[in-house]
Amino acid sequence: MKFVANAVALLLAATPFAAADATIVINGSFEQGPASVGRFTTFGTNSTAITGWRVTSGSVDLIGSYWNHSDGARSLDMSGNAPGTIAQTLATVAGQRYRLSFDVSSNPDQPSLKTMNVFIGSAAPLNIVSPPVSRPLSWVTHSHIFTADSASTQLRFQSTFGGPWGVALDNVAVNAVVPEPATWAMLIAGFGFVGAALRRRPKLARALA
Repeated sequence: MKFVANAVALLLAATPFAAADATIVINGSFEQGPASVGRFTTFGTNSTAITGWRVTSGSVDLIGSYWNHSDGARSLDMSGNAPGTIAQTLATVAGQRYRLSFDVSSNPDQPSLKTMNVFIGSAAPLNIVSPPVSRPLSWVTHSHIFTADSASTQLRFQSTFGGPWGVALDNVAVNAVVPEPATWAMLIAGFGFVGAALRRRPKLARALA
């Protein structure tokens, strides 16, 4: 049985994976919430005004017309009046692999490196650094694969820049990761090989006895 487990693990490790289409993040581009935010509106600790998210510390700016966005008509400055943190609890399946992706830029009003930590479940934080930008903002996509260990997983973005001009955040998504369709045949063939090897082992053992 140890042979089977090892062979299956090797097959899965060698299989290319793709993200499923539907994201499990609610309001990942921050479009839902207040009807109007003007150029920007600041939300402080414990605010749930941005649908799906809670500001758990400090404050964040929900940006409207103040700058261009990665997706849709809104984004966040993760440092409002002070470094902010937002969180959302995701419905996950224990043991399922997921891909977290999000786009970042920087508030251009202070041209310096901006930093942020990203927490997903109990894993060590991802340390994000965004270089100085000018207008219009340029956006960079970050992605990370993780495996859920329970039926709920907290996703948290925490500004670590000590001023009111932080990392800009947009287009947050978490998608289940599934094998590429073209690799299913290879995977099935691999399981067939494992089965055939198991059927040969008793015959080999009798021959050597």
